[in-house]
Amino acid sequence: MSMLYCEDAYGLGLLYAYIHAGKKMVLKEDLDKFHEIIEFNLRNMNYNEITPIWYDEDPSIYFVSEGKNGEIYYVLYPDFDLKKAESKYIGCLPLEILVASQMENALNSIDLKKENERIVRKKPNELKIPNCDFVSNAKVTEIFCSKDHKKLQKEVNEQIEKGRQKEAKAWIDAKNFTVNANQENSQESSEIKQKPVRILRKFK
Repeated sequence: MSMLYCEDAYGLGLLYAYIHAGKKMVLKEDLDKFHEIIEFNLRNMNYNEITPIWYDEDPSIYFVSEGKNGEIYYVLYPDFDLKKAESKYIGCLPLEILVASQMENALNSIDLKKENERIVRKKPNELKIPNCDFVSNAKVTEIFCSKDHKKLQKEVNEQIEKGRQKEAKAWIDAKNFTVNANQENSQESSEIKQKPVRILRKFK
């Protein structure tokens, strides 16, 4: 059983890449490896607590994008709130998970390393894919996906609004039906009270 939810691992890996290397996107394959190594490190530390999940209405800090060759990236939104993200994806995690995530093997999976006890970006010759075209294509993909996301978000918001209006109408109809039913019942009760009642007495 996983001790860290994959969504939390993705958010943590993306923030590490952004804070320490200025990267806004990471391959899903690398983030999956990052998550897997954190779990491995935690088991070696004899840590077996499951990180509790919290519920909030904050939007995600990242979206999913597909590259030209079908590779999947997780990309930070351009306008995400860094302070709030640090509080949610780093500040709320147990110390053991942060230690496991900052070990050399975990950092290596997202092209980071430790140098003088500081997390830094790997040098170009140390990267798994030292390709300038890759960086250029990645930026274009991010821009296109951001536009698509805004369009999709608008469509989703319209659907949500339609759903709310439909739900509101159903609630009003139900309320009107209840009010009308109560009025009819009240009227029937009044008519019953006004009708003369014939009492039959039993004589001995």
